[in-house]
Amino acid sequence: MINDADDFEDDGNPDDRQTSRKILIGFLVGACMVAGLLLLQGPGPDETSLTSLGTIDSLLTRELTYFNIPPNRIRISSEMAGEVFERKIYNIEVPAGFSKTYFHMELARRLMPVGIELFGIIEFPDRLLRLVMIYDKTVIRTIRINPTTSYELPTYPAELMLSFSSRPGSELTASIRREIPGIPIAFRVSSAEDAVDWSSPFGSHPLFFWMDAPADGLPSLARSLRSVAPRPRFLLMDASQMTNREEIMQAAGRNAGWIDGRNALLISDKAGRMKMEQDLGRFFRDSRAGNTGFALVDVSDEGIVWLIENLHDYKKGGMIITIPVVRLP
Repeated sequence: MINDADDFEDDGNPDDRQTSRKILIGFLVGACMVAGLLLLQGPGPDETSLTSLGTIDSLLTRELTYFNIPPNRIRISSEMAGEVFERKIYNIEVPAGFSKTYFHMELARRLMPVGIELFGIIEFPDRLLRLVMIYDKTVIRTIRINPTTSYELPTYPAELMLSFSSRPGSELTASIRREIPGIPIAFRVSSAEDAVDWSSPFGSHPLFFWMDAPADGLPSLARSLRSVAPRPRFLLMDASQMTNREEIMQAAGRNAGWIDGRNALLISDKAGRMKMEQDLGRFFRDSRAGNTGFALVDVSDEGIVWLIENLHDYKKGGMIITIPVVRLP
């Protein structure tokens, strides 16, 4: 039995029962979908135990940050629940188009590993969503979601592409095509044969070639890559390639394009998950702040899982993956 009946009382208007019933039915269907998805997904990467109520506030704050909710749109108050327990109440203003069901699902996923259940309630007559966190049969936090037209969720571009220096395996290829379709991919190749073999599963992705050859062999390699793509795109990654850019582009043909990659941020999973996520976090923060530059991410079968999870989180806050500016000869 939940130790707070007030959080579950009916605020409905008796004259609006039919409409209320329809809304409640729709919400219950959405809640069932949330529960089903959570069962399929299982615990997220934040598995821990509830050692203090501060853990809850940290998880909630992080999720609100991912959804790009500004701190000035969050008001926190408190109320006594019993004689000694003080419960926090979060009043959060969100843009009118904000997906409340998606936020409910994502927050529930964060809280599930620490044993917290998250229930949604429709408040009448305003029909606002209230989320209640329950731990050990006690309501420990309340969140009220208040849509407003006073601000919009901003989006921001992030110039990011995957990088491979060998043919991706079948599982890695399947994960990319399924989870991040259309993400730009750069192949570090030394022959047209490798370029054809490695890029063939990614026909729907923007493809770039990072040429791995001595300076005097770059024009010849660029010329051979014309047979791989009618409009080849090249990453020029060092000073020697930029010095020979005109000769490379002349060999590649008038439909070729190039990107100056000398200042690209190189991110890899080889140093472990923590380092990779730190680098991604820095890159996305810089992108949100409007700083230019792009990232090349080198991933393995294990690292692609970490990357997908991070992209999923940052997309909540308006991040959109874009292609760096391609320059013509």
